[in-house]
Amino acid sequence: MPCVRARGVLVPLLVGPNGQPETFEIVAGRRRYFAAKSLADERGEGDPLPCAIMEDGDDADALEASLIENLARLDPDEVWQWETFRGLSGKAAPFSTSL
Repeated sequence: MPCVRARGVLVPLLVGPNGQPETFEIVAGRRRYFAAKSLADERGEGDPLPCAIMEDGDDADALEASLIENLARLDPDEVWQWETFRGLSGKAAPFSTSL
């Protein structure tokens, strides 16, 4: 919150379609969103937030982006890491070693 108060939201939120027309869900950046929302509520106004929009069906990319952001922020426990990697490995394209 202090960083968002001082500088605003510098890193775009990552959003993706949520199944409703013209609406999105936050894939990465929930903490930035809620910090900006709290400040907007305090001030009675808010600016649009920068967002990067993922294409529909990018579930593996969404999991990867969320994992990267959360790993950079704090040390996750082993169960969270295992669940995320398990979900990501089930959705990612197979790795090919042929050249």
